[in-house]
Amino acid sequence: MFNKLLLTTLLAVSAGANSAALSIEMKDLESGNTVGYISAEKNDYGVVFTPSLLGLPQGLHGFHIHENASCGTSIKDDKNLKE
Repeated sequence: MFNKLLLTTLLAVSAGANSAALSIEMKDLESGNTVGYISAEKNDYGVVFTPSLLGLPQGLHGFHIHENASCGTSIKDDKNLKE
């Protein structure tokens, strides 16, 4: 049910930003319901992501982050569009 989550907020953490945490809303792609939030906070080593999610079945879960807001393919007509 909650196996497909969507980051609904773009992460923009610049080198000059202070260490204030961002709160990122996570939604179930099937129902559109909010399932919780992920806090993103910059520290000396990079960015720490701390999930606070509800209603997930027991077991291991994970998420990944895209550099760009699109989850679409970067391949068109057998050519990599990023080259």
